[in-house]
Amino acid sequence: MRTSLLLIIIVLMILGLFSGSALAVRTLSAANETSGLTVDTFATCDGNFGAHSTLASQLDNEDMQNNPPLLPGEVFQTTAYSENTMAIKGNTTYAKHFGFNNANQVPGGNNLESTRLLTFEADTNGRMTSQEEVTFFEAATAAENSTTCCPFPGQENTTLPAENTMVQSGSNMDVTKVSALSHATTTTVSDTDNDVSVHYDINAQGLNGTGSDAEGTASAYIKVHEQTGRGNATALGTDTQFEDSTSVSGLFQLQKSMTYETQD
Repeated sequence: MRTSLLLIIIVLMILGLFSGSALAVRTLSAANETSGLTVDTFATCDGNFGAHSTLASQLDNEDMQNNPPLLPGEVFQTTAYSENTMAIKGNTTYAKHFGFNNANQVPGGNNLESTRLLTFEADTNGRMTSQEEVTFFEAATAAENSTTCCPFPGQENTTLPAENTMVQSGSNMDVTKVSALSHATTTTVSDTDNDVSVHYDINAQGLNGTGSDAEGTASAYIKVHEQTGRGNATALGTDTQFEDSTSVSGLFQLQKSMTYETQD
């Protein structure tokens, strides 16, 4: 018996919270040496299947070995990605392209990009669970200020304000039947005034294409916490928190696209 049908579409949520020359979140230029990696995976399986990926990359415009404290004008970034997929007693098809580099990006370029397509149909007592998340964190002190471990020590005249930002976006699935396509990107490294962006989207539905239903439970979410200095001062001037999540259970289709972006 059909228990539920939920079609939820949230297309392109953009948090362009700050504009002007003093961006709330700012890109960092690449280090003297850069590197990159690419992983392409394709697998089919009738039985049990597992996939696991983690990435953690840090970048600093000073010496991160001395943190804390952050020096005046120091910016510290962390980009992270994780995926855990486990399918038991079923038929699985899995294709994924994952790429990461810490080189300077031109507009339209990405430091991290992951595209994943998976289908699963359970046998008796089978199921698939899958979690995927992309995270970006940045902390920066004011450009002119005494050394401090915290971004907001007090009132000072500065060139760039301090800021502290965390962005998390991803999805969770626990299903017996699904065809899911997900895409994650970040742009955080540039030697120009390139925008910082974090994007995640997912389209989960049944095995027979558009209009058919997946079976089980799924959710997708974004969380943002952003603190910035007041104008050209290091005093805390804004504190913005945002969360949005969508969950479905039963027979479902779920489409959600989420983007955090600074704009100059």
